[in-house]
Amino acid sequence: MAEHMKKGQNNDDMQESNRSLILRIMARDPICTRTQIAEETGLQQATITKIMQELLSVGVVTETGIVEGKKGRRSIGLKLNSESIKVIGVKISKDMIQVGLFDFCGKLYEKYTESTLNYNSVNRIVRHIKRAVNQILANHSDVFAMGIAVPGPFYKAENRILLMADRPGWTEVDFEAEAKRLQKELAAADVSDIEAIVRPCGLGKSKARDISACMNMLVDSYDCQVPDSLDELLKLPGVGRKSANLIMGDIYGKPAIVTDTHCIRLVNRMGLVDGIKDPKKVEMELWKLVPPDESNDFCHRLVDHGRSVCTARTKPHCDACCLSDICKKII
Repeated sequence: MAEHMKKGQNNDDMQESNRSLILRIMARDPICTRTQIAEETGLQQATITKIMQELLSVGVVTETGIVEGKKGRRSIGLKLNSESIKVIGVKISKDMIQVGLFDFCGKLYEKYTESTLNYNSVNRIVRHIKRAVNQILANHSDVFAMGIAVPGPFYKAENRILLMADRPGWTEVDFEAEAKRLQKELAAADVSDIEAIVRPCGLGKSKARDISACMNMLVDSYDCQVPDSLDELLKLPGVGRKSANLIMGDIYGKPAIVTDTHCIRLVNRMGLVDGIKDPKKVEMELWKLVPPDESNDFCHRLVDHGRSVCTARTKPHCDACCLSDICKKII
């Protein structure tokens, strides 16, 4: 069990490192391609495809259309949504706390700085951090994530700082517990406030109500933890089979088949299923064909293939397709 957990943690760390590497390249270049990223990083195409699909699904990256690559080869251009998605950064030092709002390229939009020299209570400092974070959330609806820089080695297994000179109280702070408390505060938000946040994404009152109900269920029934079973995920308001399978595969690394529009279109065109359009029925048929340990990568590859080769809005590029000899080309 311990070895399995260590391996899982190592895989998570590697995935995070690879994701950061890709994002740094995309922050540097206005438009890049998967091939360029592979050449610069040395990462496998399957690794890049999986990470890119994750970034595309949450809106961090968008596709810009066909671009000309080396030797006239055409590729899908990729662009980082650096200005439309923002992150909160928290820096804790010996005598000061700083909370700021940045975009993905480091541009600063809002900043709070406060001296903590006269504070003898770590809990008081934590309250000030949460107050600054809540103020930023009240002013901006496009916050994507939050990161915290701490002045000492961080013990990930226990979610706390291992050592901090002259500030022993910090070693007792459970950052996961503090994050849960903040999550509970967000779960208590009015539906109208949530609607204002999701409206720029084209979502309205119905989705805002689902988000509110989902957050409250996570707080009340799951101790602020997203469940790792399909049946439990499907109990969450607003979560269907597509989202549940995506969480199962990408977050928890469990077997999952995500039957989105690319998947349904391609498996019908290739003849893996026979004229089936219902997502659940397609999923059940694919389970008969796809090995469980390959299911998650299989779906990501379908999406990538559907976007770059077997396209929907233009004529599929069958001459460049690696599956041309076995595809039934059913229209």
